[in-house]
Amino acid sequence: MTATQALEAPVQETPAGSPSAPPRRPRLRRPPRPRPARTGPDLRPVAEWTVIPTRVLLTCAVLAGWVLLYVLVISRVQEQHSQQGLYDTFRQRLAAQTAPVGGRIAVGAPVALIDIPEVGVHRIVVVEGTAAGVMRSGPGHLRNTPLPGQAGVSVIFGRAVMFGAPFSGIAQLQPGDRYTVTTGQGVFTYVVSGVREDGDPVPLPLAAGGARLTLITATGQGGQSGLAPNKALYVDSELSGKPQPTPAGRPGAVDAAESQLAVDKSEHVFIQLILCLQLAIVLAVGFAWGWNRWDRRKLWLGGVPVFVAVLWGLSSTASQLLPNLL
Repeated sequence: MTATQALEAPVQETPAGSPSAPPRRPRLRRPPRPRPARTGPDLRPVAEWTVIPTRVLLTCAVLAGWVLLYVLVISRVQEQHSQQGLYDTFRQRLAAQTAPVGGRIAVGAPVALIDIPEVGVHRIVVVEGTAAGVMRSGPGHLRNTPLPGQAGVSVIFGRAVMFGAPFSGIAQLQPGDRYTVTTGQGVFTYVVSGVREDGDPVPLPLAAGGARLTLITATGQGGQSGLAPNKALYVDSELSGKPQPTPAGRPGAVDAAESQLAVDKSEHVFIQLILCLQLAIVLAVGFAWGWNRWDRRKLWLGGVPVFVAVLWGLSSTASQLLPNLL
């Protein structure tokens, strides 16, 4: 049969009752399943105008956290490290009988060892000088007063919040409490005669040949008493026993930066502060520049310790601009 004949041939109908292919059913599309409600955070892209304020707030939060960490923790570690070295030096000088007892004493040199068991002060080294930078190492002896154990009124400053806060508890002392001070002239016992604040009556003048030691720290009222003390607190104590003679050659006056609640505004402090700030800015710019150019893991490992060290130095320098009793 040719192709033409095949096309012209009549179509044969399927007889009734004979098997045939079932008709094809149209495919039915299933309705889409409803998606569950989104319970997590909205992942929509953040608006561009919120990026910079967010980074600024985050930076401020990190810096505020660093300040609290330095004030309450790192400064304490720094003071303990300094105290260990000062204690070893002072003990060697006591054994060699070369501890200073008067005259011109180098600022920052150890001059005494104080123990106040009632407030947890044990073998704290007192250094010469009361400027804020000197008192990062421990309590400071006011240079224009005699050393403890000598005739006259001796004065020792101690911090209440930062750098170990060695005098934070002396407000708890009561009249009659005893404590000891060790110098190159021996061990001296003092008896507390009173605790006072600015504006309270001052003790009576000393009798001839008497000896008194006044401990000074910072205090405040209400919530400020612990974090932001703003006035001085005094603990007056009388020497139990005979005082030692006071050698000549003590300074007649001290700088304003060595008075109570004073800050150190000397030129070298500002120079150090500016240099530390410049170094911190250079490191921050370098860190931002290398963020998209270097391996970030190596950048974190190498850059963060250096940046923390610079912040440490910057914070230590800036602490001299805070009151020396803080």
